Amino acid sequence: MKPPVPVLANASVPKTGVVAAPSADLRRKPDHKSELVSQALFGEVVHVLSVSQDRKWLRVESGDDRDEGWMRTWSVALGDARAWKPRHFVDRMWAGPAGFALPFGSRVVVTRAGVFGPLGPVRVARSALTLSRKGRSLVDTALRFLGVTYHWGGRTPAGLDCSGLVQLAALGTGLVLPRDAREQCGYVGGPRALRPLGPAPVGALWFFGPNARSVTHVAIGTGGLGLVHAYGWVRRGSLDPASRVFEPELFRFCLGYAVLR
Repeated sequence: MKPPVPVLANASVPKTGVVAAPSADLRRKPDHKSELVSQALFGEVVHVLSVSQDRKWLRVESGDDRDEGWMRTWSVALGDARAWKPRHFVDRMWAGPAGFALPFGSRVVVTRAGVFGPLGPVRVARSALTLSRKGRSLVDTALRFLGVTYHWGGRTPAGLDCSGLVQLAALGTGLVLPRDAREQCGYVGGPRALRPLGPAPVGALWFFGPNARSVTHVAIGTGGLGLVHAYGWVRRGSLDPASRVFEPELFRFCLGYAVLR
């Protein structure tokens, strides 16, 4: 696969592009040492907001969750993205050859001629793909990530944060959620819409924070008071004090739960 074309010194920059690397870091500032805000995945559309002075970085907004950050130009196939209409996503932890394996959630186009990314064919078996409108249950998808390490801003099986896990699990059901825990809480109606601590149905989203204005963590309910979440690593937990996987800190800061519709 050919690398994306670099942004030249005097060239105008298109307003949209498609991520052409397996994953692309979004940084708070145009610097590799800056905070990792999030990651954009292969095949996701980004909207270009500005370009760094050295032309090596693009400030972008992701098309799905509208998250903003600085991304290296080498990660993006720039151009009119309106024709890019992927209907399939990678439904395995990783798919493709070593050196260019695509992570769970990567978007691709499938035709009779094969599987394609924004720059041409990719070596991904069709058996590794799922139609974006279909998928597993939220909990079943989340449990596939058990053991993945916690990584602030992470959205791949190499490392996930709490809201990244929820977002990928939702994608597995065909649902696109916002990026961070606060925004995901807003998606279900905000803190005032949450139901108080008590047994919750499978697939409910639990939210946590020191107060209703500061949502700092999100988890997926496995039924009753059980959880699966990225908390040190992706693991099971519980809000039941009698459980061996009881989470006392989260119990103290529980804001409640909401059921996704």
